[in-house]
Amino acid sequence: MIMADGAGRDQAARRLDYRLQMGMLVTLIVLEILLIGGGLTYLHIRLGGVIESQLYRIHVAHREIFLLIWEEALPVLVVMLAVNLMGLLAADRIWVKYARLVLGRFTVLTNQVADLDLRVVPDTPGVHGALDQLLACRHEERERLLAIRRLLSGVEELSEEALAGRLHEMIALLPRSGGELEDRCV
Repeated sequence: MIMADGAGRDQAARRLDYRLQMGMLVTLIVLEILLIGGGLTYLHIRLGGVIESQLYRIHVAHREIFLLIWEEALPVLVVMLAVNLMGLLAADRIWVKYARLVLGRFTVLTNQVADLDLRVVPDTPGVHGALDQLLACRHEERERLLAIRRLLSGVEELSEEALAGRLHEMIALLPRSGGELEDRCV
């Protein structure tokens, strides 16, 4: 559905962006919880073994306990770092794909408007508020230009008085200033 008056467009765009961002954020939080839980479980098991092996070696020369703990913790940190980097790369790819979808469609539509190609295009509601707004503007402009075309048809047969009335109707349909179209559509 195209909304010509702009009501709800910004809210719809925020909802869509929010839904995508919230999904990625929830996924990241769940991933972090799983990583931390798995890392702590691994460390609990491995450090229990380190402590057990060192418990009865009080009088024997042994490696420093801190180094043993660090050797066990380092793989956990490396795995957490690697998984986080992969998660960030995946989120980046998802966001770039979404942005390219919106901007690609937006670019095509704005190029068509620049070429005064206002043919009917299939609606893509809900992709992004900016696209909905551009489609609504195109629809309004198409209807305005079609109304002017209808008013122009048959002007040859009109009397001067009827022609003057028709001319006033057409003038009412024209933008008041050069920036009116941008103000309405942006």
